[in-house]
Amino acid sequence: IDASSCVGCGQFVDWDKMPELDQQPSAHSQSLTQTSKELKKLAREGHWATNHVLRARAYQQIIQHIPCRLVTPDALVYRDVTSRLFGKQSVSSHPLPEFLGGCRMPTYCLTMEGVTTVKKILICLGNLFPDITYSPILPAVVALLLHYSEDEAQCFGNVSRLLACNDSHTSYIDQSFLAHQASCMTFGDLANKHCPAAHRLIASTSENVFEVYSEWLEWIFGDLPFDYAIRILDVYLLEGQKVLYRIALALLRQHRLSVTSGELEVTNVKGDLKAFVQNIREHMTADKLLERAFGIRLFSRKEIWLLQMANRKALAEKGITVVQRRQLFHLAVDMLNFSSAIVTAQEMRIVWSWIPERFSLFPPVLLFSTSENGYSLQRFYACCEGYEPTVLLIKTMQGEVCGAFLSSDWNERQKSGGRSSFFGTGECFVFSVRPEMERYEWVFIKKPELTKAVPRSPCQRLPSPTSPVLSTPPPDGHLASSNHLTVPVLQRAKGRLSPYLAIRHFLLPSKTASMFMSGTREGIVIGHIPSGLICHPDREHFIYPLGCTIIIQGLNNNTQAFLHGHTNNVSCVAVSRSGCYVASGQVTFMGFKADIILWDYKKRELLARLSLHKGKIEKLAFSPNDLYLVSLGGQDDGSVVVWSIAKRDPICGSPASARSAGNATVLAFSNCRDEVFVSAGNGTIRVWELDLPNRKIRPTECQTGQLKRVITCIMMAEDDSYFYVGTSSGDILKLYMKSKLMSDYGPVKEKFSLGVTALLLLKTGDLVVSTGGGIVALCKGSNYKLIKKIQVQGGVTSLTLRGQGHQFFVGTEESQIYRLNYNEFKEELIATCHNEAIHDIIFPSGTSDLFATCSKNDIRVWYTPENKELLRITIPNMTCHAIDFMSDGKSIISAWNDGKIRAFTPETGRLMYVIDHAHSMGVTAIAATSDCKRIISGGGEGQVRVWEIGQNTRKLEEVLKEHISAVSCIKIKKNNRECVTASIDGTCIIWDIVRFMRNQMILANTLFQCVCYHPEEFQIITSGTDRKCLSNTDLLAEFLGLERYRARGAPGEVTQQLAALVRALWTLDYTPQLSVEFKNIVAKYGAQFRGNSQHDALEFLLWLLDRMNEDLGSSSPSQKARTAGKFRISNDQALLAKPDFTSYTKCTEFKAKLPEEDGARFQALVDEGRLVAKTSL
Repeated sequence: IDASSCVGCGQFVDWDKMPELDQQPSAHSQSLTQTSKELKKLAREGHWATNHVLRARAYQQIIQHIPCRLVTPDALVYRDVTSRLFGKQSVSSHPLPEFLGGCRMPTYCLTMEGVTTVKKILICLGNLFPDITYSPILPAVVALLLHYSEDEAQCFGNVSRLLACNDSHTSYIDQSFLAHQASCMTFGDLANKHCPAAHRLIASTSENVFEVYSEWLEWIFGDLPFDYAIRILDVYLLEGQKVLYRIALALLRQHRLSVTSGELEVTNVKGDLKAFVQNIREHMTADKLLERAFGIRLFSRKEIWLLQMANRKALAEKGITVVQRRQLFHLAVDMLNFSSAIVTAQEMRIVWSWIPERFSLFPPVLLFSTSENGYSLQRFYACCEGYEPTVLLIKTMQGEVCGAFLSSDWNERQKSGGRSSFFGTGECFVFSVRPEMERYEWVFIKKPELTKAVPRSPCQRLPSPTSPVLSTPPPDGHLASSNHLTVPVLQRAKGRLSPYLAIRHFLLPSKTASMFMSGTREGIVIGHIPSGLICHPDREHFIYPLGCTIIIQGLNNNTQAFLHGHTNNVSCVAVSRSGCYVASGQVTFMGFKADIILWDYKKRELLARLSLHKGKIEKLAFSPNDLYLVSLGGQDDGSVVVWSIAKRDPICGSPASARSAGNATVLAFSNCRDEVFVSAGNGTIRVWELDLPNRKIRPTECQTGQLKRVITCIMMAEDDSYFYVGTSSGDILKLYMKSKLMSDYGPVKEKFSLGVTALLLLKTGDLVVSTGGGIVALCKGSNYKLIKKIQVQGGVTSLTLRGQGHQFFVGTEESQIYRLNYNEFKEELIATCHNEAIHDIIFPSGTSDLFATCSKNDIRVWYTPENKELLRITIPNMTCHAIDFMSDGKSIISAWNDGKIRAFTPETGRLMYVIDHAHSMGVTAIAATSDCKRIISGGGEGQVRVWEIGQNTRKLEEVLKEHISAVSCIKIKKNNRECVTASIDGTCIIWDIVRFMRNQMILANTLFQCVCYHPEEFQIITSGTDRKCLSNTDLLAEFLGLERYRARGAPGEVTQQLAALVRALWTLDYTPQLSVEFKNIVAKYGAQFRGNSQHDALEFLLWLLDRMNEDLGSSSPSQKARTAGKFRISNDQALLAKPDFTSYTKCTEFKAKLPEEDGARFQALVDEGRLVAKTSL
């Protein structure tokens, strides 16, 4: 190839160095007439990368269309300036402009004459653009454009247009030191967000993270080979500086992958990155590099612009100006002078690298320390308010270190009027330092302790705990001294181990209090979710969400399967047309990512967790052939994303509605085409088409004329020729798919009350319409004339067909499911449920066939064998907190938030009596003695009251005042002489209700929600807001915790691991890793307990005791028979206590599993009547 093969350009090129390309100028000559959007597509695909002539023409045309200032130097100006500056002299006698001080001068494939020409052009640019003070990429851009310029004057004119560009959305070349430093800081922020693993690698191996990132432009215009750099220039001329950020991030990611795969070894990360980029051919092609760069999601020009403006402002406050010459300064904290008892200098370097670059300009100053300021929360606020941002460092008593970066002032918390609420900006994040360094940004962490905890030996004691440290940029710029609090290590108690004493005296913090969030979770059940009830294509099951769980219920046998995996309430469900897949989305806290879970229906397994939307998943829809899944984000997200089901990855996304329209809330896929779907909402109806090769979705707005509606549901015709949409105003619109125009709407006069909530299109062409007023109507599809209608309880939220339409199901806001047959069109109630949180569940004495539940507004009695509701007792606008059956079965007593105790008959729900003013702040707990003579109630003020119940009288007998907050649960012992109460003040109290005095108090760092006696009444079991269930089992703890089992010889693996777990729990050395190790050991010996399925607790306990018997029996052959016999008799007693152990056949089966000697003993127990006595109890 020589210069003659590239007519009109290439006179400064050494063609021996240029890559060999196939010359096909005529094949692509018309491509330059495309629109700007189409040119971007061609540039990314390398359309003119195989032809030098075409590339030269493309560059000229693209640059000439860049909007510039009115007075921009061109070729004529260049000739005048060169004749004035140089005349006939050599350019070598003229110095380069000062703004190039220290900058590299890439030559690429230029000849010596070409290199001289580059210097000549730079001198002219410095003369005509005096505002340029620093521009390190300018020499590379000039050199690259000179390869494809007719002469130096044309090259000068093109570069001048890039420098003079005044497009508000596109920038090309930084022209000042301030702008360059801001871009380096912006790249650091983007790397921190989009390449966290690579950022962590750099921060842990480099003394100065910013020094590494300050060379990001040199990686592209200096270190990359020519054929890579010119491909980047193809796109850069069309899309601006955003492309460079993408390329640099892609290089950073690939470098990190090469390090982790063992291809590279990190010694000097700065030099290693430079060498990696120079040898990029060994790792990826130019096409692959561009593909990876544009594969980075959630990356917008607006995000870059906002970061640049913030960083420029911070630099200006630091003293960096536009006209300032290049200088060296350190952006990170001074590691040489840093010391702390909480984190090491290396750890602090990584933490400091996580905060936004503009804040790392300043060293930290100490604001608050418990060692200096005490433990007052008010003093903490007083010291910290007025400063932003702040860094919080906390070291726990277990030696774990965590913290948070807070971008806003602590005063922001008061703007919600004293209520717990979110405050801060999107730059806030939490992090852990030990046991593993990790940064959590806008992600809801799911059980982080199970994946991040490091196993710790029970015999090791960690260093003394330290107090929280807050850091903030100081006004004077001085570094604060280290801060720590030394607490003497408490010696482990000898002899008996008491977790309650340990908690009371050690004042341990709750391990679940480290989620750094506040707020409330409202219960969400099926009735609250639009289109939440779906009949599966197999016609044998329907699917609906219940809280955080997906229920798959049989239509004929009422069997249920549960899909667990969501961390918050499910907000939408979709089932694929084939029935193979189920998809569900959830809600989460504002700013955090909301998960979509893809399930395998047949295996009932989780296939993939898809995370991209924030806040809430509004709607999901499958394509007709199960190729794609479309998701619609909620109000705080506002985007629609198409996912590949096969690859489990996003394909593309877009804002769901135009800026002038409201939020989109509903989705529906085409019935025939996998590339078409419809979205709608407040003032918007869009038909979308997927462009898979270009990874784009393109919307077309549907026209409804003067009608402005809020769309609530969509129903597609079977052949996709048209579709219906229901509106909140109570009418139905029909639109044609091809023309995107409205055909008609109705009913015109009598609209549906409270809006149309769901639609079904039948084979006959008729419509089934449901409304927010509880109406289900059959209408003519042609004129919307009403044929039949029924009324159900509560507004309808879901309609779903079974089969071809002969039968369909209705779900309502009241959490009720109805079945309707098309011919009869009469409703049949098949399932009911509370539609608010359930506060209490109670079984009557002597039977498990009945139980009662209470919730807001009502009490319900259920019949267990048939899973049916028998009775509903309703008190409007009141909340029932607790219920109990009287032992004689004649009444149900209940506790209400209006401070009254009410008693009802269990057969009819008739009100029997009311105790007015039972508690001043509402009755929160209640229980009755077995002789039916007394009721014990607890109130919101913390009092426990004993009431004497006569045939016609109710008398207050005693008031017990120990709790300082609401009583949450009360249970009475069988002898009626003792009761236990739990409170949200963190105490459980065992009372003597004969002498009316406290017997014992139990303290824990939790808000107790419930308490009960063990059936044998030698233990109490509690549960609280820490989601733990505690049982006072001293004997087992002594046997395992004090290692008395070792007296029987070397234990087996199960016993040894169980002992380690129990010992850690009782000595407060527990880490979640111990639970993981115990689970692994159990799975090793018990195949039925492998995986994550739920199991019966008693079944597992019996298996565990039996396994311990084998472990201990096998440890000493001489004691094997004796020991195994004793422990198996204990297992006999445990098994006999099981409720369904009622048949003699099961006794025989159990006896067959015992050794001969123990079997004889067991038979003796049966013969003596002990079995009868045990089962009767």
